[in-house]
Amino acid sequence: MALGVFAAAWAVFRVDPWGEGRTVEPIPPIDESLIGYSESAQWPTGVQQPTSLAVDPQGRVFVGGDQKVVVLGFDGKPAATIELGGTPRCLAWADQRHSEPNRLYVGLQDRVEVRSAEGRLLATWNPPDAKAHFTSIAVGEEDVFVADSGSRVVWRFDPSSGTVRGEIGRRDPQRKVLGFVITNLDHFDIAVGADGLLYVVNPRLLRVEAFTREGEFRSSWGSGSTDLAGFCGCCNPTDLAALPDGRFITAEKGLTRVKLYSGQGRLETVVAGPQHLAETPADLAVLPDGRVLVLDAGTRSVRVFVAGGGRNTLN
Repeated sequence: MALGVFAAAWAVFRVDPWGEGRTVEPIPPIDESLIGYSESAQWPTGVQQPTSLAVDPQGRVFVGGDQKVVVLGFDGKPAATIELGGTPRCLAWADQRHSEPNRLYVGLQDRVEVRSAEGRLLATWNPPDAKAHFTSIAVGEEDVFVADSGSRVVWRFDPSSGTVRGEIGRRDPQRKVLGFVITNLDHFDIAVGADGLLYVVNPRLLRVEAFTREGEFRSSWGSGSTDLAGFCGCCNPTDLAALPDGRFITAEKGLTRVKLYSGQGRLETVVAGPQHLAETPADLAVLPDGRVLVLDAGTRSVRVFVAGGGRNTLN
């Protein structure tokens, strides 16, 4: 595993030596025949520095940035604005399966704000660690999980009281938990899968790890490789979104691309490649009808991708 990671990092050096998207050579495009999605729309956000995305079951899209959350309708048109007291780093919506439904969770760097569907502030959760740097929120049926790159763990919050029920991912060899290896505090993403497990990106190990809500390690997928199916460079994948059917969407920096994986981590197709994306996506989300949303900070827009392109799957 370690050799694969170092080989991948060396191979990407010619393209992105700093690991921050500053290229010294053009990134080659991905063959269009390998791309199974096409872009159907670009929705302006009205946000100068967009940071985060979330969607609800009705297809509303929440875009965070500039100390506010802009709400877009199912058609991408602005519907409302929620003013905040800080810059949102991550967003998550609690649907009817959640024990506290119809809430918007807004993660700022050092706290979580719980808001009603209309944007009214209901509660504020303070970090359990002074080193907190919140980067991602995921909602389970009875929990709210918050990724903290500063403390290198995922916190499990009680959605009713806002108290911390436990932590996930701290290094524990006896429990087969390697610990999260993080060098870029802005890239540490999580998602709750269709199977109810918590999926966490372990950035420097270039893989996705699955845990129970109690923090027991279950499995992992992904590997360090310059091949299309792998992840390479530093801190990849940067973003992870779960589909209702058990599959996952990932985004990467360096070799900028968005891909679709099976629930077991097999690459199925490419959603977008470097020829479509000028820079690393700020966030990902999936609408109820299956459209993939890519938050593009460069164009300040939500870019909408639909299934249908070169090939549906990679075999």
